Amino acid sequence: MRIAKAMTLTDEERMTLTKWSRGRSTRARLVVRAQIVLAAADGRENKDIAAEPGCTRRTIGIWRNRFAAERLQGITHDAPRGGRKATQRDAFEAEIIPKTTQELPPNATQWSTRLLANALECRRRFATTSTIIMPTQNCSSGSGRPRRSWKKSLVPESH
Repeated sequence: MRIAKAMTLTDEERMTLTKWSRGRSTRARLVVRAQIVLAAADGRENKDIAAEPGCTRRTIGIWRNRFAAERLQGITHDAPRGGRKATQRDAFEAEIIPKTTQELPPNATQWSTRLLANALECRRRFATTSTIIMPTQNCSSGSGRPRRSWKKSLVPESH
């Protein structure tokens, strides 16, 4: 039988993990991961920890080992998933942003996926902008967060 690695937490780590495990606005995945690490730091075994959040012992072991290797940074992000990388989408991505932010479609006030696909001469699934995040310097709200809206009026405001 393999023995799980002993976990020791600094006061800052324990405070951060406790905050994450109780946070109402924290992502559910992060809440469960923080609870796993806190339980492991209390000296509990993987099989006992697995009974509470409803995870498997394998999942408990994964997050325990990830935290041991990378500390807090290890549980905040997911590992890259398998699968083929998008290749055709990248070719259109560079054209989508200038087209949608600097031009108006003919006979319309904003771009739709169909109009954009026709303008770029591509399939409609490549013309969706839901996965493209605008650079933060184009943020209109001033919050520093990326702007996700791709509808931009090109009519100058008159004051």
